[in-house]
Formats: sequence, structure tokens, C-alpha cells
Amino acid sequence: MNLVAARYLGLADLLTLWRSLPREEVARASTLDNAMLRDLVVLIGRSGEPSSTWIIEASGAAVDALYDAPLAGKHVDRLTPGRADALREVETALETGRPLLLEDMVDVGQRRRRVARLYLPLVDDKDARAQILCGVVPMS
Repeated sequence: MNLVAARYLGLADLLTLWRSLPREEVARASTLDNAMLRDLVVLIGRSGEPSSTWIIEASGAAVDALYDAPLAGKHVDRLTPGRADALREVETALETGRPLLLEDMVDVGQRRRRVARLYLPLVDDKDARAQILCGVVPMS
């Protein structure tokens, strides 16, 4: 059993799915027909022009429950301890085109929780990395 599968339930399945998708399907988050995986992800994209800010375009029910609020429409820094962290994480995943796995403490409502985030870059129909599929799970 690999480290991701042993430590981060659900994220290993998401990573396996992302790696198995044909390149032309990687951009379509709708390929996540597995309800369990769909519940633990957020889709991150730009709010308009390429120079605009990163927002959470869609969020799964399990992620919304973890953060005690719907995340769709919120700035990506809602996922991380701070705005600089969020932007650095998104940009790193997009620039490298590779998965990025992080674990840290985030503010969730009136408490702090340890969460793991798996950033998976997606490409658009112009073969440019345009979005991030991010799996988010609580840590015990």
C-alpha cells in the first residue's frame, strides 16, 4: 500500500482516476462519475480574465461540510491558512503540471482542523492548464 493510500483516504482513488484519464478527458471534471470522489473535491478556476483571482467554482458536499459552509464562489484562500499559501499552491500545481499534496491546519468555523489537499492540474480545450481539481479530506 502506498503512502497516499495509507494516510489519505479517498485522495489515492482521486489520484488514480486523474492519472488514468486520457489527456483529452482530464479537463472535464464531469468525468468524476464516482459520487464519493465528487463529494471530496473542489474545482478551482479564474473568476474571469487570465489575470483575475482564483476562486472555487464548485465544491463537493463533504468539503462543504468539513468547512461548515458552501465554498463555491469563495476565494481559493478559504482552503488554506492564508492567501499567499493558496496562490502559491495553485500556481505550483499549474506550473509543474504535476499533483501537489499538502497537509496543514485551517480555520473551520470556530475551530482549527488538520486537512490534506491534493491539487491536480486540469487542461482546457486549448491544451493549457486552466483549472485545478483539488481533493480535500480531514485528518484525524
